[in-house]
Amino acid sequence: MNSVGASISNIVQFGLPDDYYETYAGKVRALKLSDIADVAHKVILPDNMVWVVVGDRSKIETAIRELGIGEIKLLDE
Repeated sequence: MNSVGASISNIVQFGLPDDYYETYAGKVRALKLSDIADVAHKVILPDNMVWVVVGDRSKIETAIRELGIGEIKLLDE
């Protein structure tokens, strides 16, 4: 599906206004930091987060443990 078709499909599927894509950039530019912070506090729930860290274990494990962010599960390839 081409991008125009996908855009129209999104408008129909999600019940968006016909001018959604024409007004989107202006609405994003009008956001204030407080608007974003308010939504973040509702949506981002630290107790329900899962962090996935990939790297050289010998170089990163100590620093990650020092963060004390929770249980660490090691997965091998």
